[in-house]
Order: sequence, then C-alpha cells, then structure tokens
Amino acid sequence: MAGNAVPDWVQSILLLASLGAIAYLMARQASEAARMAEQERVQAFTEIECGDGSRKTREFRSGDFVGGEAADCPGGRVVGIYTVKVEEEKAGRRGLIPVKRKSKS
Repeated sequence: MAGNAVPDWVQSILLLASLGAIAYLMARQASEAARMAEQERVQAFTEIECGDGSRKTREFRSGDFVGGEAADCPGGRVVGIYTVKVEEEKAGRRGLIPVKRKSKS
C-alpha cells in the first residue's frame, strides 16, 4: 500500500454503495414510468363568449386564461377552461360500436 492509497475494503464498500444507489434509482424510474402510463389522458378546451352572446369551444392554446380576450370572434372573452377524458381505443376493436335497437313488435 502506498502512502495515500485507499484500502481495498473501503473501495469495495464504495463500489457496493454506488451499485446499490444505481439499482435504487433505476427501480424508482421504472416505477415512475409505469405510474405515468396509467394516468388518464385528457384534452383541454377553452370556452369563449362572443360579443353577441353566442359561445364557442375550441382546443386550449398556450396563454389562454379566464377573462382574457379571444380573437376567435368579435368582442370574444374566455369564460371557461376545462378538460375532457380522452377514451383510448382498445386493440382489436376498431370502427363504430354497434348499437342495440329495440325491435318493433
């Protein structure tokens, strides 16, 4: 062992601690990714009231805020911002879902 060398057992402990920290961080990242995948998907909309009293709804744009002006119609003001859950299509089910109709008797 030279004058300032670190003993082998200290190097082993540091190596094990580093590997343990890396394993913990990888497990935490995988857990976070799984949680994010399970979250509901939502889409944001902005509701606008025009100067003539009519209302319009459009997709949310960055910078929209309640009470802010909207250039979508004359005298338009943002009166609401809301989200709607987006339904995801399940694999193997495409197209329209058949509707059961009552038979005429």
